[in-house]
Amino acid sequence: MIRLRHNKIELALHEVCVNVVDHAYGGGPGELTVAGTAADTTVELRVTDTGGAFEFKPMELDAKAMTTDADVARKRLDL
Repeated sequence: MIRLRHNKIELALHEVCVNVVDHAYGGGPGELTVAGTAADTTVELRVTDTGGAFEFKPMELDAKAMTTDADVARKRLDL
């Protein structure tokens, strides 16, 4: 079970890094930093870059249907 969670966290981190390379730098060279901490049953990872920003387009959301990023991550990673 622990190895399965490790694999899912590794996959999620890989996907975030690929998104930075593809979208922040357009596939070209750039800087990417990954930092993290782990304690007991909690892992926190932070990915930062200096690539180009994207244009944020707000959209109307149903407040009753909203979830936090953590809720989405838990569901996707089946944690």
